[in-house]
Amino acid sequence: MYKPVLDNPFTNEAHMWPRVHDQPLIWQLLQSSIINKLVHIQSKENYPWELYTDFNEIVQYLSGAHGNSDPVCLFVCNKDPDVPLVLLQQIPLLCYMAPMTVKLVQLPKSAMDTFKSVSKYGMLLLRCDDRVDKKFVSQIQKNVDLLQFPWLNAIKYRPTSVKLLKTTVPIVSKKRQK
Repeated sequence: MYKPVLDNPFTNEAHMWPRVHDQPLIWQLLQSSIINKLVHIQSKENYPWELYTDFNEIVQYLSGAHGNSDPVCLFVCNKDPDVPLVLLQQIPLLCYMAPMTVKLVQLPKSAMDTFKSVSKYGMLLLRCDDRVDKKFVSQIQKNVDLLQFPWLNAIKYRPTSVKLLKTTVPIVSKKRQK
């Protein structure tokens, strides 16, 4: 039996996803409160909540492009083979580095069968503002652990020091003339 000499925390994906304590309850709440209502709504403009299901929209929102500081819940079908692993590998670190509070919720296996009507990537980001039921949010908060990456605590969004030099020296071409 071989064991790696050096452990790399960035590739140890099993420990990156927060633990969901009562997964059947969370799945039932999500289905009854959100998914069943979304299936009956024809267009995204009529959604009663602010939510995103496309991977690029989720990444843009988590990077802070929308300017919202409200907490969000990101539900991911990470145990289903239909969701590409390349997308899943980025999600925990992206959630941790987001400027807002993100509750990352992994869904049970075969949840993608139900999610296909809502999201082709098996992801649903829900902004937890006044339009979302407070009991729903409190159950999510209570039953899902926080994201923990102790090796990243010191590097969370430090401002970059950019220094420029203004000069009047002309730019000279590096070509030699013969």
